[in-house]
Order: sequence, then C-alpha cells, then structure tokens
Amino acid sequence: MTPVRRRGPVDRAPFSPSFAIALAIAAIAAATVAWTAGAADATPVPPPAVYDFAQAVANVEFLRAAMLAAAPRKGLTLPATAGATWYGQITRRLESDLPGARTDHFVPFVVEYVDGVAARAWCDADLDGDLTDQPPVTLARHPLSAGARSFLVTSRWTARDGARSVPVEATWRVVLEEAPRSGEPRQPLYRLQAVFAMTGRVTIDGASHQAFLFDGDGDGLYGRGLGDGLYVDLDDDRAIDVDPMGDEFVPFAVPAVLGSQAYEITGLDPEGRSMAMRALGPAPPRPAAPAIGAAAPEVAFTASDGREVRLSGRRG
Repeated sequence: MTPVRRRGPVDRAPFSPSFAIALAIAAIAAATVAWTAGAADATPVPPPAVYDFAQAVANVEFLRAAMLAAAPRKGLTLPATAGATWYGQITRRLESDLPGARTDHFVPFVVEYVDGVAARAWCDADLDGDLTDQPPVTLARHPLSAGARSFLVTSRWTARDGARSVPVEATWRVVLEEAPRSGEPRQPLYRLQAVFAMTGRVTIDGASHQAFLFDGDGDGLYGRGLGDGLYVDLDDDRAIDVDPMGDEFVPFAVPAVLGSQAYEITGLDPEGRSMAMRALGPAPPRPAAPAIGAAAPEVAFTASDGREVRLSGRRG
C-alpha cells in the first residue's frame, strides 16, 4: 500500500514530540473533569460496545522531524561516510523507559547525503550500538517526492504485560526528505511511518467508521500510557491526522469527545485485538476559541510529582 501524505488507516500528518503529547493529555484530562463530575447525576449510561481489531498495512505516519547533526547517543560505532552525515532515531521503548518517557532504546540511524539526496543509510536495528555490523539499508525512491528516499526497518523485542512476556515485532518506514539547498532549517527532515496497525471499525453516532489503535509511547503494547489511543475516521475521507488534540482521537487514559458524544475506553487488549468503548452521553458544548491577543483560558492539572499546576501561575 502506497503511503499517503496524511495518515490513518491510510496515512497521517505530523504530530508533536512526546513532551507536547504529555501536555496535550494533561489538557484533555483537565477539560473533562467538569463533564465527568456531573455525569454521575445523569441518566445511566449504556454498557460498553466491544470491537475487534486485526493487523493490516496502514502506513501510519506519526512523526516529521529534523535530522540531527550529531549521533543521538554516545558510544555508537559509526560507519565511514564521504558525504554530509545526519542522524535520526525511531521511537521504541522498553518497560524500563516508560516512567520517565526515556529514549534509551530508540533505534538510531545515520544517513549520508550527496547533493542533498540520501545516498546511503545504516540503522542499528538490533540495538547493539554498532551501525557497521550490517550492510547499509536498501533505499527506495519515495513516490510522493522525486528527491525523497525511504527504507524499511523491522525490530523485535519482548514487552511485559504484568507478569506475562509478549513478543513484539514492529516495522517502520523511514522517509528521508531531500535536504534544502538554501534557507532555514538547513538540516534535512525525516518522517516515520508504522507500516502495520491494528485496524477495525467502530460505531459513532450510529454510523460505522474505520479506526486504528495507536501505540503512542512506542512500547509495542496498547495501554493507558503516554499518547496511546484510538483514532477514528469520522468524516470517512480515509485521512486521519495523528494529533492527540484532534477531533478524531480518544486517548485510552481519559474520556474524550467523538462527534456529538463523549466516550471512554473501558477495556483493552494490550496486543490490540479488542477494545471496549462506552458512550457517556451528549458532549458539552465547546467554548469559543479565544481571540488572538486575548488571555488564554485557565487550565489546571496535577503534575506527576503531585504539584497543582495552573496556567495562570505561569504568567510573566
């Protein structure tokens, strides 16, 4: 399946890095507090609906970022290159990385550019710290840009679901954009796509829509962690933006609005084979966006260290 410029069970648009996702989830949680507090007095909600998902080629593009001028980690054994050398890394975490959203087990790669186009690339897919113990990856022309190249990476590891060990296999496509000849930024950009995703259909406002589960923290399992959630193609245009603040996303951790209803995820298979979702009733009206130049609306949440954080407290 040819990747498209936007994403979803088809393709996606770029989304913010992990820190921005954490803030987005905190904002979602804060925004739902008032709604959930009043829900207890409302009409009893119906039982959750259970949906099945299966792995399919999806080409879910979840990141667009600038290449790095230096290796992302110390101690890497690097190949000899003749052209301009730039570095990138693929989002992947083990259980030990999750509490602090660390990047210790991100998969590094290095790219040699000649005349602004990727000529050779190496990837530490086995995470042994050596990018020279395997031949360069095979670069392919990307169909959406004459100067872009891409390569595939498959990584296997063991994730932990409580006391259970779960074998994980993930395949990513790395798209290497052509380096700019002038202007800023001068460094080339790259995009990451998850070739496979757990896809299915869910019913929203009485209509069936295609959907996929998203492993936002990159640990190989689906849970209530950083950025994990459900994306739904509400307008059936086969294009979903991977944006945790978007209208087509429900995080697994907190309730959110899809269409005219608020929903919460009540059950989830860590391997993504099934999910239970309950409609909580009509969503409250959204406030109008603040005018440009006006004060931002108040946002408050409890930080991971127990501190109460308020946006107004950051003024100045």
